[in-house]
Amino acid sequence: MWKYYSKTHLKIIGITFAIGLAIMMVTFSQSQGIYAEIFPEEIVDFMYSNVVITYLLGGFSLAGLANAILLIQYIMKKWAFGIFIILAVLILSPDVISVVGVFSLIPSVIFSIYGLYSLNKSNKEIFQKEGMTSEKDVLDIYKQRHNLLEEYKSFAQMCRKNVQKISAIYALGVIAVIFVLLFMSNLILIVIAIFFFTYTFNMLARYRVSSFLPITSLLYEKCDPEACASAILYYSMQNNRFNLTNQTLFAQCLLYMDDADLAKKALATFPLKDEASILSYYSIMAYVYYLLKDEDKLNECKQEAGKVRLNMGAVGVNIQSQDIASIQNKIDLMNGDFNTCRKYYLQAFQRAQFPFQKVDAAYYIGLISFVEEDYVVAKTYLEKVIQIGNKMHFVSKAEHYLSKINDMNLEES
Repeated sequence: MWKYYSKTHLKIIGITFAIGLAIMMVTFSQSQGIYAEIFPEEIVDFMYSNVVITYLLGGFSLAGLANAILLIQYIMKKWAFGIFIILAVLILSPDVISVVGVFSLIPSVIFSIYGLYSLNKSNKEIFQKEGMTSEKDVLDIYKQRHNLLEEYKSFAQMCRKNVQKISAIYALGVIAVIFVLLFMSNLILIVIAIFFFTYTFNMLARYRVSSFLPITSLLYEKCDPEACASAILYYSMQNNRFNLTNQTLFAQCLLYMDDADLAKKALATFPLKDEASILSYYSIMAYVYYLLKDEDKLNECKQEAGKVRLNMGAVGVNIQSQDIASIQNKIDLMNGDFNTCRKYYLQAFQRAQFPFQKVDAAYYIGLISFVEEDYVVAKTYLEKVIQIGNKMHFVSKAEHYLSKINDMNLEES
């Protein structure tokens, strides 16, 4: 999973190295007195007789500190108890963080370059397997099969600008953390500052996610997968480049447009950065393989989802159990266990938080009832699909089954 962070890791290290180099070049000639107070005379003489090396050390120092922060973030994502280890190190020996960051800088760069190379090689193999050359092929195939609604272009661009603003603020916050660690000597103030920045970063991350909600609501609230997919594609286009954003939501849109094949292609290079991403991936891929009638892959999705360990306590256990139950339901549906599936969808319809979830559950209740010749129940739920389904492909299928029911003489039955 670490290889998905390689590009960002390299980019941040490069930027902080350039900033540290520039700061040292600007301040070194004007701060002789400060360096004389901090370092022994021999070191100061060495610094002034080897100016280039001194400048490079300034860059390496700041890049090393940034590297330490990135490693800390990775540890906190990977292990729930990581924050306690980091706090213990800060309290006992705060200088260790900076030293570890500097000495692990070169290995981190090497691993990041290898990770980036490995990821690109893996993606090329996946593209070749899916019959594509790059991620842009997803856009081209979409244009061939569906409508790319231009009226959502400015809407998507506005959402992207909001996300970019928050990302810029986040980057400034990281720089602030680096300067706090560099220039603040009081350990208590450092710990307080780290907690403050951690809280602020979490708030920014939530606000960044909420900036994408207007696009998400096109599917979740308005049941319009075509509009949502168009907005995602326009959001992903920037300066003649295409980088598919939020593949899981885009894949959901395609599933509700009855295009499981393209949904599979869109998720081909989905970044499995953490346990939550892995669980989300296999949950959606299970729906894809159900529509593609691939039972072996469907069972494989259930096995992989069961291996996930979310570091979220009881909440994580609940999320995982719901996703596994959803996958198992697809297996039961494929095997014709309609009684079990009907119970599942009835419960899903009752607890659905969004209209698109109600449409999904109502359609399958109606379909199962139709197959079991319970036409009264089938008609009730298929009418609900038509009522709130808007542009989801379930609507046309519900109309098809309803027309068959209406052609029957139910009163005589």
